[in-house]
Amino acid sequence: MEAHAIRQSAVSPPVHAASSVGLLLRLFSLPLLGFLVFGAGLAVGLPSNRIPMLGVTIVTGVLILAVVAIDRARAPERRNLLLTLFSFSYFVHFVLPVFVTYLGDLGYNPESSVNPIPLTPEGVTRGLLAALTAYAMLVAGYFLPFGPLLAKVVPRMRREWSAETALAVALVMIPAGWVVVLGAQFGLIPERAGSGILGSVAHSASIGIGLIVLCYQRYRSRAALVLLALVIPPTMLFNFFTASKILFLMPLLLIALVQVIVTRRLRWWWVAGFLVLMSLFYPVAEVYRQYLFKNELRAVEVIASPQRAFGLMAKFTTTSDPTDYVTAGVQSTARRLDCVGILSVIVRDAGHRVPFQGGWTIAYIPLTYIPRLLWPGKPKFTTGQWVTDNFGSGPQIRSSTGATWMGELYYNFGWTGLVVGMAILGVWLRLLQESFLGIHATIPAMLAGIITIIALMGGVEGDLLMPTNGVIFGIAPIVIAHLIVRATTGRPARPPPPL
Repeated sequence: MEAHAIRQSAVSPPVHAASSVGLLLRLFSLPLLGFLVFGAGLAVGLPSNRIPMLGVTIVTGVLILAVVAIDRARAPERRNLLLTLFSFSYFVHFVLPVFVTYLGDLGYNPESSVNPIPLTPEGVTRGLLAALTAYAMLVAGYFLPFGPLLAKVVPRMRREWSAETALAVALVMIPAGWVVVLGAQFGLIPERAGSGILGSVAHSASIGIGLIVLCYQRYRSRAALVLLALVIPPTMLFNFFTASKILFLMPLLLIALVQVIVTRRLRWWWVAGFLVLMSLFYPVAEVYRQYLFKNELRAVEVIASPQRAFGLMAKFTTTSDPTDYVTAGVQSTARRLDCVGILSVIVRDAGHRVPFQGGWTIAYIPLTYIPRLLWPGKPKFTTGQWVTDNFGSGPQIRSSTGATWMGELYYNFGWTGLVVGMAILGVWLRLLQESFLGIHATIPAMLAGIITIIALMGGVEGDLLMPTNGVIFGIAPIVIAHLIVRATTGRPARPPPPL
């Protein structure tokens, strides 16, 4: 029997060899699929000025999916969850909008453009080249040795939390967040008191749900499951009335992210399902949003008398043609997630119509840490209106336009800023991955990782304050809570099983 086992092991291929063959097949299929899509574009008679755009888009998509495929083939303990999730987000923001908007005529309609100067297919192609370069440099920076080296010297949250401790912290975070949210809704918190820390406390109303989900996944706590059933429905209901689509879907997103972190795997149909849900939800949410802003109402005012709002939404959904509804939802979602347009405008105009800025917006990153209570005249550190004035609809419109990370790097320093800055962000992402999302991460570290993922996945369309200060302010309450837990409690008698 032992000899048979030896012979069997001699003829059986090792598992890693089979996985290597599967990886090679996936990597080979990606460019093949790209060629098929490119050929389909030529077959349908795509205009000649759209062909380079299609080619750059396909190369970007193939590169992103290849990075994801390579990471999926790694052992679970060596997977780069943050890079994989960010890559999917990048695909949604810079690849999908091209097929929905820019290969046709929709992206060149002045009414739907971010800038009154019409975009051209050639301008969009240059913007997509910038997006491709930016992603390649971020991946290069991610795999440089600097991120792991920095992670070795940065303190980590190594003390595990018990199930009781995790639930106790969640039951402090959620009410504290609601106090800030409702205080702002009722006008009890003055604008001068606003700060990144206060905003992080407000977000803890949602992040606490993520902590409860973590507690359930790691300990299979029935108390956690009951709390989720009690907390999620009212949270989603209130967040719907704020007209924020992402806040409304946040509890569902948190459940999915915890599942990804615990299982060390992201399923592609989760991303597709989230996009479908967004597309179906978007049109009716826009009807409510217009009602809210047109009447200058707060969420609490609508909740006090919701009949009219529900009536408007019910009338819209029952009278809309299903095909038109779905089409409008897909187009609206694509426009909402579209980062191609603004980046293309910035690449077209920065250094020509608008001078390079030399980095003054990046200086906001360290200045943000000065509290307004110590600096009463502290300006609002947002570049959104400046971007609107110079690259958006113009100074006559009061709006905050996100430049994207690569757009802000480009309008400050051109191609040099784009290349160097995105490589630095790649190092930063690797540091965050090693610190919070490793295979041995504790519950508080995982919670910090969830906050990091949310900030990076949704923040790519904003400015550079989001991947830097947004992450730091977001995890600060978790670090403080961990220090208190470590000082007041012992190690859990029964830690959760290893991942």
